[in-house]
Amino acid sequence: MNKLALSLLSATFALSAQTPPDLKTLSGGTMALYMQTRRALIGAAEKMPAEHYGFAPTDGVRNFGQMVGHVADAQYPFQPYFESGFPYGHSQWISAAGSSWALMSLMLTAPESKAGI
Repeated sequence: MNKLALSLLSATFALSAQTPPDLKTLSGGTMALYMQTRRALIGAAEKMPAEHYGFAPTDGVRNFGQMVGHVADAQYPFQPYFESGFPYGHSQWISAAGSSWALMSLMLTAPESKAGI
């Protein structure tokens, strides 16, 4: 179980092992956090002895091997790609998310409407 989960995890993260991200951008910061988490998770999976992959801190929760498998499995995209009009092709979700956050921030500064809308 552990070798399969580790190989799945490594394979899903292989695309992110390109150039270092630009930390001055939203997408770069997100990628840096992703890569940091990737290193920590793969490091933990490699250091855990095979006989302890079944360890669970308490009853009713996933064991270590199941958690590694869960994270590796969650890396597969579940939303099909579609053209939304934002730039950067397959990474346009980052621009869409940034626009959403910017709009929410602007809404907090808008004066309250007398119409109650």
